[in-house]
Amino acid sequence: METKVLIFEIGGCCSTSLMNPSQYSDLQLLESYSKELQQFGISLQRINAALKPDLLNQIPGIDDFLQDKTMEIFPITIVDSLIRKSGGYPNLTEILEWTGIDKNVKENSI
Repeated sequence: METKVLIFEIGGCCSTSLMNPSQYSDLQLLESYSKELQQFGISLQRINAALKPDLLNQIPGIDDFLQDKTMEIFPITIVDSLIRKSGGYPNLTEILEWTGIDKNVKENSI
């Protein structure tokens, strides 16, 4: 069974989705993780919440989670329909922990 890691984010400042350099670096890392995690049956997908709010609304408990929060709560990381992180992008260690992949096995293959 495939494990799904969904990262709901709000697009950059304009139609080109420009963002600050630290976010860009985080996104480059996520892209490299995504390709490697596929071999373990893990699908990592970034979703623009402004363009696909219907997908965000399908997450159990998301309405309560979002209530009274600002846009700084994004990005929100969901693993198999569970909210795991908000306000920043996940790192590889977090993804491995949430998906149950042995960190030592994974680090040797990246």
